Amino acid sequence: MAALHSAIGATEVPRMTDPAQVIRFPTERRQARRLVPMAELVEHFSFSTRFFRYRIKEGMPAHRFGNRLRFDLAEVEAWLEARNGGGDA
Repeated sequence: MAALHSAIGATEVPRMTDPAQVIRFPTERRQARRLVPMAELVEHFSFSTRFFRYRIKEGMPAHRFGNRLRFDLAEVEAWLEARNGGGDA
C-alpha cells in the first residue's frame, strides 16, 4: 500500500499540533428562545392587535412561518424600549 501512495505522489497529511487550530464546540447549549403568537403578544403587553400590526410595518422584529407571525418577547420589548427612548420620562 505504501508503494501505491509513493507511486502517485501522495504526501502525508500534517497533524495539527497548535492548540489554536483545534476546533472546540461549546459544552453548554444556548437557551432556545420562545416565539409566541400575536394573541400572546397582545396579552403580555396589553396593547391591541392593531397597535402591533402598525409596529410590524414600522420594523418591529417578527418571524414569519408560512403565513403566521411569531414574536420573541425579549426582542419586541427591546425594540419598543429603543423606540420610546428607553427611559421612564
